[in-house]
Amino acid sequence: FPATTNFENLFAKVTGQNASIEGSLHKFYNSNRGLPYQNANDFTYCDLLNVILDLNEVHPVKETRITRLEFGFNIHLDEDVRKLIQENLLLFQYKSPCQDDKDDPNKTLKKFKHSEYEVKVYHKSPHSQLPNGNLLRVEVKYKGNRVLKSLGVTNLASLRKPNILRNLFADFLNKFDRLTIVDAFDGNKEMSKEIKEKFTRFTHPTFWVSEINKGTKNRRYVDRMKKEFQELVKKYGLSTKKEKIRKLLMEKFEELMGSGCSDLGQVA
Repeated sequence: FPATTNFENLFAKVTGQNASIEGSLHKFYNSNRGLPYQNANDFTYCDLLNVILDLNEVHPVKETRITRLEFGFNIHLDEDVRKLIQENLLLFQYKSPCQDDKDDPNKTLKKFKHSEYEVKVYHKSPHSQLPNGNLLRVEVKYKGNRVLKSLGVTNLASLRKPNILRNLFADFLNKFDRLTIVDAFDGNKEMSKEIKEKFTRFTHPTFWVSEINKGTKNRRYVDRMKKEFQELVKKYGLSTKKEKIRKLLMEKFEELMGSGCSDLGQVA
């Protein structure tokens, strides 16, 4: 021990005390059915149920424990995804990304880290070698099981339950809503010069870092500035891109859940 092996593109590790499996259920499903080993295509609720049944034949899924999970969606946009990520996606919870591959045309990605999760937004088309595509990937990676447990995610069997998947999606949307995605970082022509300058400060992470670092005494001012920023976004109609993406994500989730598949049966 430890002993390691690959099972249909999943990585398995066994020690004297426990065993773990790492990998993508989506890619596993594709590979197990003779499809390309990637996750750029749709992965429906039916597909998920089939994967769980496949894995249950190897080991009872009710005896498993999920400690990490990636939950995300691919959506097609009618605009340049690379440009949107670089120019319109700016912040998460008023902080700059910890990873920004702006200099790599084949790897347009922004990642935001939190102690318990990561939010990643990237251009899926070049990542998956898709020709002439504007496929946007938005995903949340849960790095521990505390948040997952609060959503009802405990083992693979729990992912069979539609209400659990809806819990995950609600949390996913909550995190998406904390992203700062604006139509233009410097406002628009309807703004006065003074308002444009203020708006540009609001869309830059150094403003928020500077004010937040002043400590709790400055909290009320920071909260007031956040509120003013959101009011400016709304007043000048600068959230159309974010609203469109949010709508597409909601439609994609319902499409994947409503794939005409009932529960495929009980698992041991």
